Amino acid sequence: MKIISSWSMLFIVVLLAPCGCASNKAGFAGYPDFSWDKVPEFGFLSMAANDHFTQEQAEYLARHFPLVAVCKRQRAGTEQTVGREMYLCAKAIKKVNPGTKVIVYLNTVLDYPGTSWGGTFREHPDWALKNKRGEDILIRKRLKVYDQSNPQVREWWTDVCAVLCGHEYIDGIFADTVCSIGSKTGLGRTLSEGKHDSVLEGMHLLFEQAREKAGPEKLIIFNGLRGDLEAWDGGLSYFEHTSGAIVEHFGAFSGRHADGSLNAEWMAADIELIRKAARMGKIVLVKGWPGNLNWISKEFKSLSEADRQRILKERITFPLAAFLIAAEKYCYFEYSFGYLASHGLFQRYPEYDKPLGPPQGPANRKGWIYTREFKHASVWVDLENEKAEIDWHNWRN
Repeated sequence: MKIISSWSMLFIVVLLAPCGCASNKAGFAGYPDFSWDKVPEFGFLSMAANDHFTQEQAEYLARHFPLVAVCKRQRAGTEQTVGREMYLCAKAIKKVNPGTKVIVYLNTVLDYPGTSWGGTFREHPDWALKNKRGEDILIRKRLKVYDQSNPQVREWWTDVCAVLCGHEYIDGIFADTVCSIGSKTGLGRTLSEGKHDSVLEGMHLLFEQAREKAGPEKLIIFNGLRGDLEAWDGGLSYFEHTSGAIVEHFGAFSGRHADGSLNAEWMAADIELIRKAARMGKIVLVKGWPGNLNWISKEFKSLSEADRQRILKERITFPLAAFLIAAEKYCYFEYSFGYLASHGLFQRYPEYDKPLGPPQGPANRKGWIYTREFKHASVWVDLENEKAEIDWHNWRN
């Protein structure tokens, strides 16, 4: 197995047009191609600390997924290599499919170690966001937070963005953690009301500057849309200068009640956010999960690999059906236990290869029940009871 490279803390989102996909006719600068022929997919991959990206993986990702997000865990001794690692990974994927769009990870809030640009931030203690007591905010007891209300921080961050976007094989950025600072129940709760307002204003100015420096054809996709509408506007206000967003926790984590049951109201809000964003002409990435089971749960850790594969196959219908209820053009679906290769990304599902065809109209809703017709499939979803059915017309296994 030929090793291409190891990765440091990064995401690479790969957007490509497999053979047979319809071309991008909408005229959006820099957008990937899109097709309703089958379920429009993207991948969300993280490599474990001692893993290496291989030629075989590059070929699999490029040939199977319209969009792929790739992340590498932090490894000691790589502080000056992240930019090069991202470039090499993008180059490897584009060699398989030159039409691939590659956008690279850049956190809008958290100072992760292992980047060639993070040293500049650490040289300026006044650039770190402070809480109500004037102390540095620390996430996970170690990660400082960028104060985007500071014009110097925005200038530095957008310069980094411009450098990344200037690389030959890089088509934009994945801007992480926007929802955490935007929500009053996230980092916003640690700030005074006036300070939170100035940080929010700074975040909007950040994307405006990033768009100006990166250029109109570079993709800026942020994390993300989230249906906690009592805490914020769901993320729609960030679309003026961005290309799209991700719904990372679709039916998972905070989208569930304390007892593990689905938060139907929140998921319904997510569905509506996906619709609104797509109708604004934005790219929407939807990360699905097998119920309330994920890589950090005790149950997952106790399962054999065979049991994990079986559970993924058994539980895909509900998150996939819910995605199809919401999906419009430039919406893409991913489904696994998490982000590592071992969490299910390289597991194929029959549903991905069945003919879908374009939607015959928007979904119909009665209470918590949704239905929608596609050319080759009928979709039914019950959010209240977390049940779903997909009838693939005239399909024979």
